[in-house]
Amino acid sequence: MRDDIAVGAYLDDNNGFASVSVRVFSGRFGNVLYTINGGAGDGFGASVSGIGDINNDGYDDMVIGAIYADPNGSNSGSAHVVVGNTGAMLYTLNGNAAGDRFGTSVSGAGDTNGDGVPDIIVGADATDPNASGSASLFSGTNGSLLFTFRDGRAEDKFGHSVSGGGDINGDGLGDVIIGVPRDDIMANNGGSVRIISLGTDWDNDGVNTLDDAEPLNPAVQ
Repeated sequence: MRDDIAVGAYLDDNNGFASVSVRVFSGRFGNVLYTINGGAGDGFGASVSGIGDINNDGYDDMVIGAIYADPNGSNSGSAHVVVGNTGAMLYTLNGNAAGDRFGTSVSGAGDTNGDGVPDIIVGADATDPNASGSASLFSGTNGSLLFTFRDGRAEDKFGHSVSGGGDINGDGLGDVIIGVPRDDIMANNGGSVRIISLGTDWDNDGVNTLDDAEPLNPAVQ
């Protein structure tokens, strides 16, 4: 068995101007298995990632970002979770406010909450305050929000990239990685990467949050 490949076509106009699409190719033969089209102007397919098998049908599923979708205001953004072998929609996650660009980045996160189902992380690099950005972790089982991570510093673009990190610290739960390309922690716009363990409360405040990911910066503890 060979894994297949999903590719976003960022300037595709299949379903209207800048609707964008995602094409799934056979990993064995390279032929197109199916195409999923977004709505006009949604930026559907700006980000795409495999997330593992969340519906227990034996096939890995996908999450697809649509950063210019308008579910909660202009460019609030969406992320669509789809069945891997057919492209059918399972559920949609939405940004909270206009301009959030929710879906800037998407990724499978592994099983972060110990329920046996892979979870999903979505970046929104323009959320307020002042485009500081955020990343939200959702249950793969039903799309419910597990955590939202922020750093709160203007123009940091926190969440511009996200990824599952595997079980980095050996606690049996998936960890997550979040890119912050304009972080000034070491130099102006020098950037940083946060590795967050959902199973470790490093600052002992009773909640696993971003504070637990950056012990070198007491200002946000």
